[in-house]
Amino acid sequence: MKQESKYDSQPEIPEERKKSWQQSMRAWTHPRVVTMLFFGFSAGIPILLIFSSLSLWLREAGVSRSAVTFFSWAALGYSFKFVWAPLVDTLPLPLLTKKLGRRRSWLLFAQVAVITAICLMALTDPAAGQSSMVYMALAAVMLGFSSATQDIVIDAYRIECAPKEMQALLSSTYIAGYRLGMLVAGAGALYLASWFGTSKEAYSSTAWQYSYLCMAAVMLVGVATTLLIPEPAGASKNYDYPAEYYLRFLFLFICTVGAFVAVFFLTGDTVKLFNGMARGLSSTAPETPGPLVSFLSEAARLIAALFCALFTAFTGASGVTIVALGGFGSVPGAFFAALVVGLITEIPGFWDFLTYTLEMDWMFDVPMTSFKYMWIYVAYFIIMVVRPRGLFGWKH
Repeated sequence: MKQESKYDSQPEIPEERKKSWQQSMRAWTHPRVVTMLFFGFSAGIPILLIFSSLSLWLREAGVSRSAVTFFSWAALGYSFKFVWAPLVDTLPLPLLTKKLGRRRSWLLFAQVAVITAICLMALTDPAAGQSSMVYMALAAVMLGFSSATQDIVIDAYRIECAPKEMQALLSSTYIAGYRLGMLVAGAGALYLASWFGTSKEAYSSTAWQYSYLCMAAVMLVGVATTLLIPEPAGASKNYDYPAEYYLRFLFLFICTVGAFVAVFFLTGDTVKLFNGMARGLSSTAPETPGPLVSFLSEAARLIAALFCALFTAFTGASGVTIVALGGFGSVPGAFFAALVVGLITEIPGFWDFLTYTLEMDWMFDVPMTSFKYMWIYVAYFIIMVVRPRGLFGWKH
């Protein structure tokens, strides 16, 4: 008689775990599952309004490719949303939290911010000039950060609103809604813009504005969902750190990003100077690789900005303030640091004085004004390396 192997026997599924296909299909109509479908749709709308749809709009408006690539920075909020996620989880919003609860209040706040940012972008014509491009960039950054905040709250709501057994179903439904929202914001926005009368040959800012306003109206689906759903009962109220620690961390992040942006843009004149010198050498000496020098100067500019951002992050938020150079809690230190910074900013004026006094031709060719802010960062770097706690120490 053949003995039955242990591999031939299959474990029996308990009766309580056996579900018919009707029961499985019924799970898709659960209120929490439908809620995550709408939330996923609301979360998928903004991202393409920053990337592909906005890029096509800018290209039709005649914006250069180099300027279009800068708008991809607006999506940095998606990569660094972990920085202010603890704040969203900890801090209550005045008035809204008492009426809607912690999750729904932040959801409504983020969704209103998303709608506002989309409307600001819709009311701006990038072809109108440099100032319009600045407004468009600020609105795009606002859209990126508010959309990332919405993603943070949606993830928290999904975890707290249902047990572990439903998390897989909620996640899959959220992804389905997210892809649907991306389809609407991508192909849908482009179709609407074309239907309203814009094309590559005949640019129409009004058509793109109407298209983006329609996307803002579509976001009302998420707002209605937030107002209709209940607050999750499993919201956590225990936190590892007080809110002030998260605020300090957020401030450090803002200072780090500010240091990167400041160095990158303030060194623009210097890079243009080197590029002009490279083009001049290329015209007089054909063997000089002018384009290669231009590329290397831009790469050095980016590396310098990244270095200053990392240096600011490692030395703390104090790195970008005069108070930090002098030492926290030290009034004489802050006064002395302000005096040092003031003297450094006067270096170009002193240079001009010597130039006109000594009448040396080579001094006229040195654009010292372009290096005005560079000396501040050089001084800051030296002081922070020699005295990380400031000139007069860090007084607690």
